[in-house]
Amino acid sequence: MANYQCAFACHGKLVEYPMIPFKLEEEMLSDQRRIQNGKVLKPTADGIGIYFSDDMENRYEFDDEAVYSCVAVDRGQPADEYWKDNNIK
Repeated sequence: MANYQCAFACHGKLVEYPMIPFKLEEEMLSDQRRIQNGKVLKPTADGIGIYFSDDMENRYEFDDEAVYSCVAVDRGQPADEYWKDNNIK
């Protein structure tokens, strides 16, 4: 949500929208992360749009084995020709 706030403040046109759902997300973000007509709507809650309570903390134990990972594909270094002016857009 902090990234979204920054994007809104700077009139950004592009934000990353995490695709991997997690249980706590719906409770923390409520309806603050919404898309309408292809645009992310600004949060209406106070602060940066995240809600967190002691009750939530007690229901979701910390898992030190948990890992968030997005698979990155190593396509190798581009050939030298890639860096020539006519290939950079």
